[in-house]
Amino acid sequence: MNSCCSLHFPRVAYEGGQRWLWNPITKKRLANRPEERVRLRMIDYLTLEAQIPAGRISQELTLLSNELGDKDRGMRADIVVYGGDMEPETLIECKSATVSLSKESAVQISRYNEHVGARHLWLSNGHSDAIFTFENGELKRRRKPIYPSAMSVEELRRDTSYWMERGFIGRGLDSNAQTWLTQVLQEFWDPNHEWAYGYIDLARSDMGVHASHYYQSIPLDDETDVALAFVSPNPEETLLVAILNQSQQTVAVFVTDLQDLWTAQPENTTIYTTHSQDSASLLKHVPLKTDEINPMVISNLAGFYESWFRQLYLL
Repeated sequence: MNSCCSLHFPRVAYEGGQRWLWNPITKKRLANRPEERVRLRMIDYLTLEAQIPAGRISQELTLLSNELGDKDRGMRADIVVYGGDMEPETLIECKSATVSLSKESAVQISRYNEHVGARHLWLSNGHSDAIFTFENGELKRRRKPIYPSAMSVEELRRDTSYWMERGFIGRGLDSNAQTWLTQVLQEFWDPNHEWAYGYIDLARSDMGVHASHYYQSIPLDDETDVALAFVSPNPEETLLVAILNQSQQTVAVFVTDLQDLWTAQPENTTIYTTHSQDSASLLKHVPLKTDEINPMVISNLAGFYESWFRQLYLL
């Protein structure tokens, strides 16, 4: 089944010139690791969408027992959700988005549960979930989530702070521009688009780009795709980044400063290639106007960028 947390993003924190992950329950910053991103997305699903009190959620619970063998000693359960009686209810194991939910993963969580005793077992890689429940002494696969949604993702995303806390909007952006971008992001991340998405580690010194974040990837043909993201690489900046890939190679990266776009600066976009760096105006090629929200433009951003790329480089 599709993952319950697939529409959520991890929160971030800025410190020491770096962007970290932020755990809203422990109030601690964390290194930006793939499994940690999935774990924090699951935390958001549980606390925000399913409305489970944070006091009923334990993270990285160390399974210490004199009964553990050497191979199990020091095991940690990613997430344990407790019932109203504070007995373990659900054991959740989070995998990286690139790791499939295999038989080995099921064996691992079953072994962990020997020391937890939860009724439900839940495997997730952020894209897919595999959920099991003990019924009459047998472990059976579930086809529905354990915890129903109490608040819609659409409702959560109406708040600008939702996007700011997750590194999509920087605080340096004009307040009116923040409101505009909040509406743009709601359209851009509309699940009805059915675009592939994933985390891209974009920190290329050869292109001067440091914009690692969640990107939507839109295929244009068998060999070409455009990856798009709105990202705040630091507390102040807000960028629109477009990456053109051909034959699995990055051909060019377009980076638009959205504060410059909002204030009508003529050169608001930097174009990086492996051989050059140029400046340009976004609105001459991509009609993302700051005085309106046009769903047709937002859903066709990749096509506008493709035309721009081809004009520049005759691809």
